[in-house]
Amino acid sequence: MNKKISLGLAIALIILSATATFAITMSVSQRMYNKLITDLPKRAQMYDAVEEVDKIVRSKYYGDIDEALLDSNLENGYINGLGDKYSRYMNADAYKLYSSKLEGRSAGIGVEVETDPESGYLLITEVYPNSPAQTEGLQKGDKIVAIGGDTVTAENSSEMAGRLSGIKLTSVSLTYRRDDVDKSVNVVLGYTNQTVSYELIGTVGYIKISAFYKNTLNQLEKAVDQLKKEGAKSLVFDVRSTYDGTIEYTCRVIDYLVPTATEGNKALATLVDKNGNNVKTYSSDAKDITMPMAVLINSDTAGYGELFACDLKDFGKAFYDYFDDKRLQILGRGEMRYLDRMTEAERLRVFNKLMSYPFPALIVARNMDVPGELLQMAEKHDRTLLRAADSTVDVTSRLIDYLNRVTAPQITRHGVLMNIYGQGVLILGDSGIGKSETAIELLKRGHRLVADDAVEIRRVSNSLYGTAPEIIRHYIEIRGVGVIDVQQLFGMGAVQFDTEIDLVIQLEQWEDGKFYDRLGLGEEKYTILDVSLPIVTIPVRPGRNLAGIVEIATMKNRQMKYGYNAARDFVTQFDSKVDAMLHGNGAGQP
Repeated sequence: MNKKISLGLAIALIILSATATFAITMSVSQRMYNKLITDLPKRAQMYDAVEEVDKIVRSKYYGDIDEALLDSNLENGYINGLGDKYSRYMNADAYKLYSSKLEGRSAGIGVEVETDPESGYLLITEVYPNSPAQTEGLQKGDKIVAIGGDTVTAENSSEMAGRLSGIKLTSVSLTYRRDDVDKSVNVVLGYTNQTVSYELIGTVGYIKISAFYKNTLNQLEKAVDQLKKEGAKSLVFDVRSTYDGTIEYTCRVIDYLVPTATEGNKALATLVDKNGNNVKTYSSDAKDITMPMAVLINSDTAGYGELFACDLKDFGKAFYDYFDDKRLQILGRGEMRYLDRMTEAERLRVFNKLMSYPFPALIVARNMDVPGELLQMAEKHDRTLLRAADSTVDVTSRLIDYLNRVTAPQITRHGVLMNIYGQGVLILGDSGIGKSETAIELLKRGHRLVADDAVEIRRVSNSLYGTAPEIIRHYIEIRGVGVIDVQQLFGMGAVQFDTEIDLVIQLEQWEDGKFYDRLGLGEEKYTILDVSLPIVTIPVRPGRNLAGIVEIATMKNRQMKYGYNAARDFVTQFDSKVDAMLHGNGAGQP
């Protein structure tokens, strides 16, 4: 299978801005937009709108305008307007820094940071040994409050984090806070940024790849060699949330792991332009790594991380182990037995890594004892631990069923929902057509009310389930009588919380001259949330027993679900009788 990567995706959309002037910004934007839109009047309207906004701001805005910041945001806004989250604007300085990262020339201070949710500052989560940050006394838990004289905020934290990397041997000034005391230091960028990190867990070599840069392959080779020396029998590659790099550097890494890949066999990737023309094909040599492998991915794995995972799977080198840190996690008996074989230190590393992800909760099944290392790491990372008495299978199935219902797509329709002979029947029609009156008669015949007037409908898998809004549950409104409580009037057996919808009944006013199906050969469908249901249209006029007709329509629908269609059976018997008569009187004789 050839891997075709869009040229526009493979080569990041980069616009170099030589100066920070509004004129040049608009010039660059216009040249790009000429390729996307040929409608000149629309382009003129867009530029007129920008000019009008500029005039209003310059005449009405109370304060000084930062022209450089304004120009940068104009350019960023244009790229954001493409609707592609992987395209981004870079000025000359940003592109220079990004290029240094790709080529392995970028350096940092040797820390891992994340945005502190309370203060918005950059929280140091890791300080690497022998790094410039360690030399200057920075510690895990410190908060970086300013970089280069600019205050760190929740809004600019991502951009500020980028300032902690740059050209090697340059310096960056920062202010950090520890125990409510601020201290300023100058830190030299001398720590080579690592795109590969690893550790041995039992006999499994865990390798995290954060990006695919020029030095990634060299770092990976060293990681694999070291893990082999330490006794690794298998490898797990973690490319969760990984997307950055280049196609060339990604294919170099894949080449190291997979056997021969040619265009005539399996190409690592095929680069194509926007018109579908092949630009370049990437192949590999015969060398590969023969150890068992697995790949960890999540919903944020994209771009080159996705290419890496797909290639390893296509070449039979690895299987996917999808880990979505937005989901509930469950530990069963099998997982616990595996953990029991680890040392205390190994379990600490595993749980520390696991609990670093912001999943909603971790559930321990079968009321098993919770390992002390798990409790310790859960407290450290402020994660929720739960315990259930049921088996892993039971816990999983019940959670899936519950979450499917709670998170299912939902709409509300005007109508009545009844359970008739064990089937959910949704009765629709204009206001005043007689839906509620029909429901009352059906209740008197022993059927159950689910909802009147407003029906909340959820799609679970390929089925529809209906219920009533809580405020009107068990109530029916009858014109001239008012609101009645069905549960109090008819008893608990007359109401039902929810039901699967099997049939739709459409009530409409009788129209003289309109054709109504009298045989029932037609099988009309009514679509709700992309699920098609059988529908029966019943014309309403004085003297018709609507409740009885609805009952008959429901029983007929049940028969048809079981494979019996009375109308078709009738037509078949009629045709047989006609054929017998014709043949009995002679072929072709009346």
